[in-house]
Amino acid sequence: SSSSSLARRLLRLSTLFHEARHSDGNGSNAGFPHTKCTYGDFAGYYACESNTNGPYNLEAMLLRHFYRACSNCNETELSAIQLAASDAASRLVYGAVKRNSQPEFVR
Repeated sequence: SSSSSLARRLLRLSTLFHEARHSDGNGSNAGFPHTKCTYGDFAGYYACESNTNGPYNLEAMLLRHFYRACSNCNETELSAIQLAASDAASRLVYGAVKRNSQPEFVR
């Protein structure tokens, strides 16, 4: 598929939502920072999160929506979206909790 395909644009859009989520919150709840992964390929790296309403989980939810809604995507593109959603969802560490942050516009 071309670099301008709808699926590629949706994947880039999910990254923008992920990064924007880092700016939500205020005070001690600002930023939704990544946390150190405790297992898997990223164990020991700050590439996970401990918030169920943080950037990775938001990205996963958005990508699952894109997967269901992308009627013009071919099987390869749908697989790429599904894989990206699974990767993002896998970044939540065990015991992740919902973080109370204001403003919180994504539900």
